[in-house]
Amino acid sequence: MSLRLKKSALLAAAVAGLCAMPMVSSADAGDWILRAGASMVDPDEPNLKLNSTTNLIVDEDTQFTFDITYMLSKHFGLELLAAAPFNHGLFLQTQGKGKTGFGEVEHLPPTLSLQWHMNPDGVFRPYVGVGGNYTMFSNEEPKGLKLDDSWVMRSARAWTSASGIAAGS
Repeated sequence: MSLRLKKSALLAAAVAGLCAMPMVSSADAGDWILRAGASMVDPDEPNLKLNSTTNLIVDEDTQFTFDITYMLSKHFGLELLAAAPFNHGLFLQTQGKGKTGFGEVEHLPPTLSLQWHMNPDGVFRPYVGVGGNYTMFSNEEPKGLKLDDSWVMRSARAWTSASGIAAGS
């Protein structure tokens, strides 16, 4: 079975499983919330200025993600987000010459966030969070390129995977 087919089958199974689950009206202290979806990692450009005319550019990738949240109280939860490996192309951008492919890298960014649920009893329950992740790099190309795994602290905003709106009756 090809990797693309495996990912498609996994995504279809996750969507089917989520559709079969009843919608939760609210979560109280001690409850667990499971979610699945897609997340995008889109690094800012230019990512690294190598000299006055050349930048390193890292492209974006979208992958299947899932998370589990443990509710500490009605308003606060602790979320662990996991994902399929993200794959990013690496490009050299030279002033006046465009982008040239340089290599690629994969990474896993498991993320632990503290969430604040603003309206825990409503039909629409927005939440935001702050947290950190430990990014693990692998399959660096060209051979010899070695990126160190690292702790990255981040703040969740409306466009990140650590915020959203839960809905239910």
